[in-house]
Amino acid sequence: MLLLDIVLRDADLQNVFKAVTAHGRSILVTAFFGIIVIYFFAIVGMVALNQDAHPSLTILDGDPVPGYDAPVLEYDYCNNLLVCLVTATSEGLRGGDIGAMMSKRLVSDPYFWVQMLYTFLYWTIMITILLNVIFGIIIDTFSELRTDTLRMMQDMQNSCFICRIDRFTLDTKGNGFERHIKRDHNMWNYLNMIVHVREKDEMEHNGWEGYIHAMMQQKDLSFFPRNQAISLAKMKAREQAETLHNQKIMAKTAKDVSEVLAQQGLILKELSEMREAQSRLEARIDERTASTSGRSSVPP
Repeated sequence: MLLLDIVLRDADLQNVFKAVTAHGRSILVTAFFGIIVIYFFAIVGMVALNQDAHPSLTILDGDPVPGYDAPVLEYDYCNNLLVCLVTATSEGLRGGDIGAMMSKRLVSDPYFWVQMLYTFLYWTIMITILLNVIFGIIIDTFSELRTDTLRMMQDMQNSCFICRIDRFTLDTKGNGFERHIKRDHNMWNYLNMIVHVREKDEMEHNGWEGYIHAMMQQKDLSFFPRNQAISLAKMKAREQAETLHNQKIMAKTAKDVSEVLAQQGLILKELSEMREAQSRLEARIDERTASTSGRSSVPP
């Protein structure tokens, strides 16, 4: 019995047992449905295919065994419904073919094709479909357990146990993931703190110890720094400062652009006024030129 301790020591072997027990209800329901189907096959085999005219001992081949005068005899495995059900379940599932336990029929026998269809349906429904469904449930469960185990291992290796911040964030925006889990949020330090608060007399608690003890009594773990870290707080402060500085630069740039646009508008207005003055001056010059030319053309 002590050899079975390997089940408790090996995680992979535990997953093998969990693969069978995790979806045990589905497996049992499928197996129960298979027993019902076998029961139908047993009824058909007993009513339609059983040779009632033969005695319970059926002669096989008719050839005597060397050293014996009597022919080879085999017990009739379907002389009643219960025996037929047990035989179809045991021999059919273990052998994979219920036809191996049935008497052979000649092609001229009117039940030859019925028996062929009977054995083929048993092989299709029970061996090919239902058994593979049960095996599929076990294999899928084992695959799910393996995927869950890998996901847990990846989560343990790439996320802080205390604050749940991922490795990439701490490596890019903090002081590094390894330094964080060893110095900033060491889970054993937190465990030491919890044990210290539990074991220490309540009358001797200081401020933060009393606060932690009260939270633990209420089963409230909000005192854990969820998604928070000092290294990230510094980075966030720098990012906020940079964001504020960029906003100021953008505001100043927008103000300068608006002033430039305003000056450009004034320049365009002055240019339009100068063009109007130039056009008026050119009109006056044209009028004087026309009047001067008219006077010079009159005879004295």
